[in-house]
Amino acid sequence: MLTVLRSCASCQLRPGQLHSAPIVQRAQAHSGRMIGSQAYTLQPSTGPRVSVNQARYLIGSGTAADLKLKGSNVAAEHAELQQKGKQVFLKALQGESVFDRTYTWIDDTEARANVSYVLASGSALAFGEQQQAFVVEFEEPSGANPLVEMMMKGMAASADEQVQKELSQ
Repeated sequence: MLTVLRSCASCQLRPGQLHSAPIVQRAQAHSGRMIGSQAYTLQPSTGPRVSVNQARYLIGSGTAADLKLKGSNVAAEHAELQQKGKQVFLKALQGESVFDRTYTWIDDTEARANVSYVLASGSALAFGEQQQAFVVEFEEPSGANPLVEMMMKGMAASADEQVQKELSQ
């Protein structure tokens, strides 16, 4: 069982509000609540939302953690959420190689150690035990994805002359 020990001042979660609960399933749709481009929320399976307004948000059982969780499989620095623009990333910090157990799950799939994952709004995240989950919510970016645009430009640059001519029209 996981229990929140303490949360940071920018959070709305109070001590002791998280207890063992069923797994939070992937959200069906965005809640409709507008989340600013510089913020995202974590909705625990029980209790109020946690609003995050910082670029790096550390989750774990140690004193440096912004969201403190207690549990036998929760490391002092267990995972971190990072916001870059309108995208939110999750990195599991527990484990030394990509084959180690991390006890960090994204939509019921265990994350690999030290790999950054791009999250979709509505993703279910669990730390320490799968029974304790949060749903991350944020305003997803609209328009073209900069990473896809960069990849397409790279592929176009190495394409033959006829393809480049067609793309430039």
